[in-house]
Amino acid sequence: ELILACNKIEVPISENLLESLSHLTLASNVINSMGSASIFRAKNFENLVSLDLYKNLIETPLDNENTNNLTHLTELEFTSNKINSKGSNQIFSSPNFNLLERLYLNLNQIEIPFAENKLTNLQFLSIKNNKITSEGCQAIFQNESLKNLRKLYLQNNNIEIPVKSSSHQTMQNLYKVNLGWNKISSEGCQNLLRMDLLEKLEIISLSRN
Repeated sequence: ELILACNKIEVPISENLLESLSHLTLASNVINSMGSASIFRAKNFENLVSLDLYKNLIETPLDNENTNNLTHLTELEFTSNKINSKGSNQIFSSPNFNLLERLYLNLNQIEIPFAENKLTNLQFLSIKNNKITSEGCQAIFQNESLKNLRKLYLQNNNIEIPVKSSSHQTMQNLYKVNLGWNKISSEGCQNLLRMDLLEKLEIISLSRN
C-alpha cells in the first residue's frame, strides 16, 4: 500500500516500478485531468485493486482514447473532484473496468452519469451531491448492465422523476436505494413504488423531497 495524500502532486506517474502495489492513495492533491490520465495509462499495475483520488481537480479521468491499463481495480474513489458527465461516461464506458465493484463519484458536477455502461460487476455506486437530473437517474435504473448492483446512493441531486411510469426493474439484486434531498414529485414517487423494483429491495429513503 502506498499513501501520498495531502501534497501538491499534479502528475503523479511517468513510469511505474512498483509492480506489487495493491492499494494507491493520492487523496487531497492537485491532480488534474492530465495527471489522472497518466495514472490510468501506466503499465505494470497488474496487482492494483484500489485507487483513491479523493479531493483533486479532475474533470475527465481518462485521455481522449479512454486508455485504461488498470484492469484489476475493484474499488475506485473519485469523491470531491470536478468530474463532469463526459468524465463520468469515460469511466462507465471503459471495458477495462469490468472487475470494478465499488465506485464513488460524490461531490462532482455530473448530470447524466453515462451514455453507455460496461461496469457489469458493479455492486456499490454512490453519486451523492452532484447535478444528476431525472434523465440521468432514469438511465441508471433502466440499464441492464447494472444487474449486480446492490446499493445505490443518489442523495442531494436534481431528480424529480427517478423512473418512467413504464419502467421495469433491471437491477435484480438491488437491496438499498437512497434518493433523499432531491426534488422528487408525487408522480416520481408513485412511479418508483409501482416498479417491480420492490421485489428484492429492503431499504429505500425518499426523505427531504
